[in-house]
Amino acid sequence: MTNLKKLFVDGENNLDAFVVSQYGQGFSRTWKAEKLETVILGNEVKSIRDEQFINLENLKTVVMGYGLRYIGAKAFTGCKSLEKIRIPNGVQSIGSEAFYNCTGLTTVTIPNSAKSIGKSAFYNDLNLVSVNTHISIPEKLDESVFSCGGGYDSRTIYYIATLYVPRGRTTLYKNVDAWKLFASIEEKDVAYELTYVLDGDVYKSMEIQPGITITPEPDPVKDGMVFSGWKTVPAEMPDHDIIVYGWFEPYTSGINEIKHDDRANVKNSNAWYTISGCRLPSTPTQKGIYIFNGKKIAIR
Repeated sequence: MTNLKKLFVDGENNLDAFVVSQYGQGFSRTWKAEKLETVILGNEVKSIRDEQFINLENLKTVVMGYGLRYIGAKAFTGCKSLEKIRIPNGVQSIGSEAFYNCTGLTTVTIPNSAKSIGKSAFYNDLNLVSVNTHISIPEKLDESVFSCGGGYDSRTIYYIATLYVPRGRTTLYKNVDAWKLFASIEEKDVAYELTYVLDGDVYKSMEIQPGITITPEPDPVKDGMVFSGWKTVPAEMPDHDIIVYGWFEPYTSGINEIKHDDRANVKNSNAWYTISGCRLPSTPTQKGIYIFNGKKIAIR
């Protein structure tokens, strides 16, 4: 477990089986993926438990699917390498100290669905420069959510971070505690993130406004492999983040199914064959993988 660098989880209950750290009153018991760098939670994952990823200092990238509803207390406390967090639309509760002391965090996005943000949720995140909120009607926020300590003025984050709010909502935010403490409040179009995941890794991500037509990314290419195609790409961007999956699979050759008499031709002649074993009348001109003199040849 200590060598795990990438965690990809889908299925409603699958994350429950993964225990990164567990602490109890009066004792400490740890089963910890200290080198974990990337976490991708598929659309079926509903919740992140309390302290699920606590103190994973190498964790840099977290992608959360739109099925998520709950982020537990101290879920990412002490994850000092995290740089960006997008909490997906659908999450209703962000636990207390959920991102406490994530000192590398520069950008956070809070969804319109958020009904509860616990105390000190982003406490001591002194590198925060951008707080994006999609909440259309803000409710009172505990001042501790974006406070800090360590000899700093407790309101330092409110002074240095820009709060981006939906268009036409500035006046509302300027009249609600503690949102109004932000020295800089600007309006911004609400956009959601489309993330392409290739073989379990983040391939590309982009922000797109809801209702905009999506043009899928071109298929990636990898020698000796065939791409599955991007799965579940919607025609238009919905009002929540989207994860799109793709993967590479080895080319499968039908050469073993060629009749015995044809094997000599494949090996000894200048004949070209498709990867499935069909003989071509001439040298192929289209890109692809072919069989020539008994070997796979890539034409680009």
